[in-house]
Amino acid sequence: GNRNFEGRVSPDVQANYLASPPLVVAHALAGTVTKDLTTDPLGEGSDGKPVYLRDIWPTSAEIQEFIEKNVTRELFARKYADVFKGDAYWQKVKAP
Repeated sequence: GNRNFEGRVSPDVQANYLASPPLVVAHALAGTVTKDLTTDPLGEGSDGKPVYLRDIWPTSAEIQEFIEKNVTRELFARKYADVFKGDAYWQKVKAP
């Protein structure tokens, strides 16, 4: 079903938002979805100083480094070798 309607999870839900898992965690740390995560702190560190999303979000360079170290041609080929095969139900579909 479509995730974009009120009451999907509970009839008591009157508003909903779609967000990536990292942003869900960021808003959970902030304790609200009403903060502007680009300018408002998520909270305070143990030293009492504000902690911003930019302080904990990986940089493009860090993401690229992770990909280069961990995403290999072999891993990709193994993971997606049967991407078009489908599951048992899909394989039972008759097609010309």
